[in-house]
Amino acid sequence: MSAMTQEQAWVERLGGWLDEHAGELVNTIVELVRIPSMVGQESEAQAFMQAQYLAAGLDVDVFEADYGALSRHPAFVDSGIPFAGRPNVVGLWAGVGGGRSLILNGHTDVVSPASCSPAPRHRCDLRRRSAGDMGACTDAAPRT
Repeated sequence: MSAMTQEQAWVERLGGWLDEHAGELVNTIVELVRIPSMVGQESEAQAFMQAQYLAAGLDVDVFEADYGALSRHPAFVDSGIPFAGRPNVVGLWAGVGGGRSLILNGHTDVVSPASCSPAPRHRCDLRRRSAGDMGACTDAAPRT
């Protein structure tokens, strides 16, 4: 049997850490998805994520998107929802040694309950819009 590659060792280590901290991660996700965060009302959920990133030791940048700059991009689509009061929260865990960067992202906004059917039941029994998509990844990101 060949020796484990560095990548395989890292994946195994990460998997072990995730197994060990699964309860903590689920509890934090439950806290996050309890915060009302419909489109246009994400600031409280973003403040929660900012606190999570800071607690994890990340450098944090909070800013609102620049409509003027974004609207000049050829792929820009105007949703009609203003950016004001909808902060972006970025947590940076700087690498060392000149290695490649890893970007983890997610979102905290959810659609109105009037516009969708009930969320499906998920493995950890979180039943809220966004609990089973990238919203859950938003919380897992600062810990992985």
